[in-house]
Amino acid sequence: EEMLKLGDVTSHECFGHRSGGKSVAWNSQGTKLASCSSDKTAKIWSVVGEGKGREVANLSGHVASVEQILWSTEDILITSSQDKTVRLWDARVACDTGTSSSCSVARISLPSAPIHIDLHPNGTALAVLLMEEHQQKQNFALRIYDIRKANLAASGTAISTSTGSSTGSTANLQPVRTYSSLYPKSSSGEQLNQGKFSPFGYHYITASKNTNESYGKLHIMDLSDETNHTSTFYTLVAHGGSTNCFSFSSGGRYMATGGSDSIVGIWDVMESMTCVRTVDRLPKPIQSVAFSHDSKIVASCCIEESKIDLTHVETGDKICDLDTFSKYSPVDIAWNPKGYALAVACYFSPDQKVSSYAARNTAMQQPSSAAVTVLKCSFSKC
Repeated sequence: EEMLKLGDVTSHECFGHRSGGKSVAWNSQGTKLASCSSDKTAKIWSVVGEGKGREVANLSGHVASVEQILWSTEDILITSSQDKTVRLWDARVACDTGTSSSCSVARISLPSAPIHIDLHPNGTALAVLLMEEHQQKQNFALRIYDIRKANLAASGTAISTSTGSSTGSTANLQPVRTYSSLYPKSSSGEQLNQGKFSPFGYHYITASKNTNESYGKLHIMDLSDETNHTSTFYTLVAHGGSTNCFSFSSGGRYMATGGSDSIVGIWDVMESMTCVRTVDRLPKPIQSVAFSHDSKIVASCCIEESKIDLTHVETGDKICDLDTFSKYSPVDIAWNPKGYALAVACYFSPDQKVSSYAARNTAMQQPSSAAVTVLKCSFSKC
């Protein structure tokens, strides 16, 4: 496998969020970028040509920080918020009008703020990881929703909801499957950080830390039996302290994990979920990991550092430190599905300190204050 060398990097700043970015996501064609922020909004950007990213839509309606954003289809965006809701938006209407007026097509109300959301690989189901009360105890729970109903709502077709039929208005979606007690919060010591479907959708995987133990885990739950709503786990120890995040490569052969031990693990999913390489170059707990479109590069970022580590997947060798040119540290990263363009969400608040890397980099005269940046990279073989 030939090594890659970083060439030119073009930075596209996306200004518009009034406070820090939380999550970024590309549509499947890589033509539009979506972002969300603690300013209670989500935005859609066009990042083409030279210069800054162009805002094409602003989605407002949440009443608290918007924590995560996903594309369901080219037309449907999904956001989760600290206001205890998940919303689905018609991106076509939003881009045509530039606002969120009349483009909210579905809403999910929850008993607590969602911990993490993820879309099934076939695009039909949304998984929501959250806390809920079960038998008078607080437990981690998984709810699965049929997203096809949101597609019908976007097209104007009447659909069945908990309050009757709905046409051209926001539908209230109800779960089609619920796993009510993944872990009891108080007795297990387990804290779930992320939850995602496996590459083929037969399993649901959670990343965790345990307050009673000194390591973080991956829990793998079998979803193949749709009549069985009890959770069956296969558990792997992944990191010291906490497993903060994980991501799958295109095609599903590899998985990357990031931990509070400042280590990135590269796992071969096809070989019984074996960790085949580790990357220990970053100095702080890992915030986000992401594979490039061709699965050759894994990018990883950590708290209080504005640089992003790029690693060769097949060898674990370092390609480079990619500078975000930002005052603030990245909290979420996402590669474009069609090329070497890395979207970066940088979180900041009025009293937040400049990242340690930016502060000590005297060559950076005017670091960016944008909440979202796209770094378009070129690579050559060496």
